[in-house]
Amino acid sequence: MITINEQSTGRVLLTFRDDNNNLIVPTTLQYAITDSVSGVAVVALTSLSPTASTYDLIITAAQNAIIDDTQDTEERVISVVFTYTGGSQATGEYRYLVKHLQVFAPASPPPDGGYDDGGVWT
Repeated sequence: MITINEQSTGRVLLTFRDDNNNLIVPTTLQYAITDSVSGVAVVALTSLSPTASTYDLIITAAQNAIIDDTQDTEERVISVVFTYTGGSQATGEYRYLVKHLQVFAPASPPPDGGYDDGGVWT
């Protein structure tokens, strides 16, 4: 499973094939992104307009924001549904992890102040 840093743009190349594994251009395409643990819809079901047998799906930095900052990673699920010639339909799913980047705050001074005579922590 691929891991991407939070607040980073990501890309997933979608490739469309029929039942015989031939490349096709879908007549309709929809996708959604969900957080697998919380069930939060990061992207509601959205229609796209494919013009080729591949589609470069861009996942924005905002869509890769951490939902629960108590977790080290969050698993996201991209669900895809498309139709093609003859009314056939296919579905797919792609899972990836979003890594929560820890913010390193400056250390707090010790309770007793901990300063030497020059105002430097000791």
